[in-house]
Amino acid sequence: MKETVMWKKLLAAVFLIALVAWAALEFFVPTASEGIKDILFWTGMLAVLLTVTEVRRVRA
Repeated sequence: MKETVMWKKLLAAVFLIALVAWAALEFFVPTASEGIKDILFWTGMLAVLLTVTEVRRVRA
């Protein structure tokens, strides 16, 4: 159970950091590399996907 809580906190942190970094690059630094923005965006989406998968696994 402790590992599950740790994973949830880690995934939430990864998502938040990736989202904030992506938004900052997207809206405040429009000249930033598209590749970096894509990596941050998809890192955030992967964190969301893993979070949803973990929630479904725990509920099952």
